[in-house]
Amino acid sequence: MDNTKPLPDIPIYELDRSKDELTKEFDKQNNRPKLFWAGFSLGEQSRLKRLYEEDAADFNFTYGPEREEIVKPWLKWKPDLTQEQVNKKQSFIKVALIQILTGLP
Repeated sequence: MDNTKPLPDIPIYELDRSKDELTKEFDKQNNRPKLFWAGFSLGEQSRLKRLYEEDAADFNFTYGPEREEIVKPWLKWKPDLTQEQVNKKQSFIKVALIQILTGLP
C-alpha cells in the first residue's frame, strides 16, 4: 500500500481513518463526513459494493484517471434515511418484544 496517500474510503477502514494523520488531513480538507459509511444500512452497503465491483471490472487502476466517486464517495452516494428510520423502528420493536417475552429490562 502506498503510504503517501490516504486510506481507501471503504467501510472496513471507517473507524481507522482518524488514526492516520494523512487520511485525517485529507478528510478535513475534503469535508468528509466523520462516519460516512455507518449511515448506510447493510442492504445499501451491499448494493453499493455490487456497483463498485461492476465499475471496478472496467477500470484501469494503474493508469486510470482519478475518479470523483472513489476520492469523494459522499458526494455521489447519500444514505437512504427512510430506510434507517425503518431499521430503527424494527430494532426497537425487536428489543421490546425480547424484553416482554423474557421479562428482562
